[in-house]
Amino acid sequence: QKRVGVLLEALRRTANDLPLVMLTNHPDKVTRLARKHGVAARVRPVAFRQNPYPWMAQAELVVLSSDYEGFPLVLVEALACGTPVVSTDCPHGPSEILTGPLARWLVPVGDPQSLGAKIDEALVSAIDPGSAAILTMLDAAVIAPQYAALADSS
Repeated sequence: QKRVGVLLEALRRTANDLPLVMLTNHPDKVTRLARKHGVAARVRPVAFRQNPYPWMAQAELVVLSSDYEGFPLVLVEALACGTPVVSTDCPHGPSEILTGPLARWLVPVGDPQSLGAKIDEALVSAIDPGSAAILTMLDAAVIAPQYAALADSS
């Protein structure tokens, strides 16, 4: 589902030389895959962290390479941290999160060439993660009254 191989192949095709930091439950597997794709020197697997937000906030970009998602919360979390995102346009979520000007950062599923090109483009573009409409829709000041109204109606 996460298509790490697609991400690593996209990384191989990028023109930039930034490292890819991956928070993962399987650092050894990521290292093996990075070697297979010829990008081991650029990949930094880090054991999963309970609090990924400091990592996201310091990132230049968050990339999602999935074939499908239930709801890709990582995209919303990255945007909330002020970090731009590039994502595959997989079913159930990314196109609902990356709307308006941010829709430009969606790429076809399973296409490492397009993903790599979009990563390079994003790294040199002025992207405003705070412009994501989803952030307003999910703001506590908006959600809390909706929950209260739902509780009052039952």
